[in-house]
Amino acid sequence: MLISHLDFKGALPRISHLPQLLQDTAALGFDAVLVEYEDVFPFANDEFSAAPDERWSPQTLQSFLDEAARLNLEVIPLQQGLAHLEWVFRWEKFHKWTLDKDYPSTVDFNNAEARNFIFGLLDEVLEAHPQSRYVHVGMDEAHGMVGWARDNGADVVTLFLDHLDEICARCEAHGKTPIIWSDMIEDNFNPAALSRFSTFKDRVILCSWDYSADGTRHVAARIDGQRTTRAWLDEPQNAGASPLGPGTKWIEDLDENAREIIAPFYDGRTFAPLFWCDIWVQMGFQVIGASASRASEDFAVMPHFHKRRANIETWQSKIEETGALGHVVTSWARGTTFCPPIFPFDLTWPLLEDAARSAEKNPPPFFKGIDRETVSRLVLTLGRCRESWSIETQIADEMDALESQVLAHVWEWKCLSLMARVLSWQKRAAAVQDEVDYFRGGVRLPAPEWQRRLNDQAEITRSGTALRADVASHFGERYAGDAFEEWLRDVFDAPMSRLQNCAAICRNNMEIARERYAL
Repeated sequence: MLISHLDFKGALPRISHLPQLLQDTAALGFDAVLVEYEDVFPFANDEFSAAPDERWSPQTLQSFLDEAARLNLEVIPLQQGLAHLEWVFRWEKFHKWTLDKDYPSTVDFNNAEARNFIFGLLDEVLEAHPQSRYVHVGMDEAHGMVGWARDNGADVVTLFLDHLDEICARCEAHGKTPIIWSDMIEDNFNPAALSRFSTFKDRVILCSWDYSADGTRHVAARIDGQRTTRAWLDEPQNAGASPLGPGTKWIEDLDENAREIIAPFYDGRTFAPLFWCDIWVQMGFQVIGASASRASEDFAVMPHFHKRRANIETWQSKIEETGALGHVVTSWARGTTFCPPIFPFDLTWPLLEDAARSAEKNPPPFFKGIDRETVSRLVLTLGRCRESWSIETQIADEMDALESQVLAHVWEWKCLSLMARVLSWQKRAAAVQDEVDYFRGGVRLPAPEWQRRLNDQAEITRSGTALRADVASHFGERYAGDAFEEWLRDVFDAPMSRLQNCAAICRNNMEIARERYAL
C-alpha cells in the first residue's frame, strides 16, 4: 500500500484545488492519502479554530471524501490521541487539560475529563470517515508524558500502553484499526515492557519513521534515546566531533537484553538502516514505513531533493525486503503547529513520482513532454543547491527555456523554477548581510565602500520585492489564508527586514567614515 500525506496545518490549498491534488495523487498510483486536518476539520466545537473562515464545512469534507472514493483513494484520517495537540491546548480555555503547561502539547492522561475531551474529537473524526479501514492516532513525541514519568518515578512505556489501550478500544468500537508512530517505544525502549507491547500486535499497525536513512549504515540510532558506540571515539578522524551532540548516550550502557535485540543489526560501530522495521515485523506487527518528501530541515523554500529521494527509495527497498504492509511518504507542512510553515505541497511532486516508480506503479510522466532524465537532473541539482552548490539561477533559466515543452502540470513546473530563483535571492541577501556583519565594528572602510554596500542592499531589496509579487501571484492561484501569508513573510519579509538593519549600520558607519577621513 502506497500512501501520500496531506498535512493541512501549513499553507492551505484553496478548496477548489483539492480535487486536482487527489486526481494527481491517484494518477501516480497511490492507494491512499493520510490526511492531517487539525483545526480545518469541521468539529462541532469551533473554539480552537485559529482561522474560522478557513475551516472546512461538513459539505467540503464530504466532497473531498467523495472525490477520493471516486478515484479509489482510501482516506486515512490522522487525529492525534496523545501529543501534538498544540492546536487545541494553545487556547486558554483548553490549557488546563495539558500536562506540559509551558509547551502545551500532551494531554493530561491522568485527567478523565481531559482524556474524554480528546477521545470525543477522535470520535467525530471516526464518524466522518465510515469507509476508512484505518485511523492514524499519532501517539508520537509525547514529551509531557516522558517528563511526568520521570518526575513521578513511573515507567513511561507502561503509561503509554495504558493510554493506547483506551485509544484502541475507542477505534475498535468504530470498526477501525489504529495506526501509531513507533518512536515512543523506540525512544523509551524497555525490553521488559515488550511482552505487554507484543499483545497489541493484532490491535495496532506500527508506523516506523526515519527521514534521514539513505541506504548507508549509520553510527547513531534511536534506542532509548539517540545512541552511538564509544568505539566511534577511538577513530582519529572523529576527534572533537560527535554524531549526536550534547547529551550523547552510548550503546555500551544499554542492558544486556536490549543489546541482544539490536545485535543482528549492529556490527560494533554502525547500524543497519531502518532496523526497527525488521524488529517490529519479526515480532509480528504489521508495519508501515514512513519516508519524507517534506520535512522540518527543508525549511521554507524547497526540499533537499537528493536526500529525500534517497530516503524514499531506501524505505521502499526495506518494505519489499521485510514484507511490510505499506509505505507512507510524509509531507510535513510544519514541524508542529507552533513552527513556521514549510513550502507548499506542490513542490514535492517529483518526489512523489519517484516514490510511485520505486513501488513499481509505473505512472505516466508527471511533467509530460520532458524526459525523466532531464527532470531528475534538474531537481537533484536543486537539492544540491539547497545544501552547497550555487547554480540555482542556471537551473531556473533552463527550466524557463523548457517550459513551452511541458504538456502537463505547467503550473507545478513554474513553482519549481520560481523557488529556484527564491533560493538564489536568499543566498545573495545572506551574503550581503554577512559582509556587513564582517565589517560591522570596523572604522577603516572609507565612505564609498559603505555606499557600495548600500547599493547592493537596495538592489537586492528591489529584486526581492518583485520576486515576492511573482511568488504571491503564482502560488496564490491555489493557496490562500493565514498560513500562506505567514509563509510569504518567512520567505521574503524576514530577510528584507535584516537588510534594513544592515542599511542602518552602513549609513551610520558611512557618516563616521566621512568625518574620520575628511580632508
